[in-house]
Amino acid sequence: MIVAAFAGLTVYSCAKDKSESANSVQQRILEAYLTENCPNAERTPLGNYILSRENGTGKQAEMYGAVYIEYSTMTLSGQYTYTNQADVARQLGSYSASNYYGPALMEIGYGTTYSGLEELLLMMREGGSMTAIIPPWLTVSQYGGEGQQEVTNMIYKIQLKHVISNILQFERDTLIAYSKKYYDGMDSVSSGFYFKKLYDSGKDTIGQGERAGIWYVGKLLDGWVFDTNIADTAKKYGIYDVSNSYTALDVTYESTWSEMAELNSLTEGFVRAAKKMTYGDEAVTFFNSGYGYGSDGNGKIGAFQPLFFYMRVDEE
Repeated sequence: MIVAAFAGLTVYSCAKDKSESANSVQQRILEAYLTENCPNAERTPLGNYILSRENGTGKQAEMYGAVYIEYSTMTLSGQYTYTNQADVARQLGSYSASNYYGPALMEIGYGTTYSGLEELLLMMREGGSMTAIIPPWLTVSQYGGEGQQEVTNMIYKIQLKHVISNILQFERDTLIAYSKKYYDGMDSVSSGFYFKKLYDSGKDTIGQGERAGIWYVGKLLDGWVFDTNIADTAKKYGIYDVSNSYTALDVTYESTWSEMAELNSLTEGFVRAAKKMTYGDEAVTFFNSGYGYGSDGNGKIGAFQPLFFYMRVDEE
């Protein structure tokens, strides 16, 4: 019924006045959709429409905090446009091991999450879920700045996994828990930075200007492998790319980690670990986002994301 109703609306919209705005057209489509399919939808103060919800029992989302959510988006015709849920992606036949499926961080009150979604999140508690329609005029930040507005009404299916009052403290707690679970509560070398040698070759340190080949596997703490230069590992995790050479990373050592990071275009955490290693060494390191991709992320890696690396330095 939903598809048929939307098809009729599409034909109707083709006969609109040429001067009518895109938002006006979407408003009429939304009203007709709600009348046909969801007459009891709850309109929010901003103008979202809640189709269903299950209240959580955890912490309430709050302004100037953050949340981790799993969510999917659909058009009114029922076509999925995005999901970060692996089971949904598999059902749709769009699953790819090179994509990350897991909770996404959404900040509230900082202009990084658009107004319609912020309003819905502030109405939720940890453990809750909601399905709602966000119209296109609510898919831009209410604080101004850059951002591309959606062109059509979108259905959001949201599950709120974690409510976070302090994202930096959340990172610290996550790293401590990870250390306890996998490394017997190993202490950090410095705040938010953990390092452990798995094999020590006992050789002299690598001097300034010398080069070394480093093999690595980069993961998130939930185990998702986002990058590796080891071919067998890439095949194991389904991210093998025939266009990659899968050779050791050529790293030039410098006297300080900051110079080394800049010269080799590497994250601080990776370089700090490499500086503690020499030819033939094998180690693991995990660290907070301040040593990684920070509050911006890098495309594949989201904001405020701790990272883990397995590293092995080639023999001299």
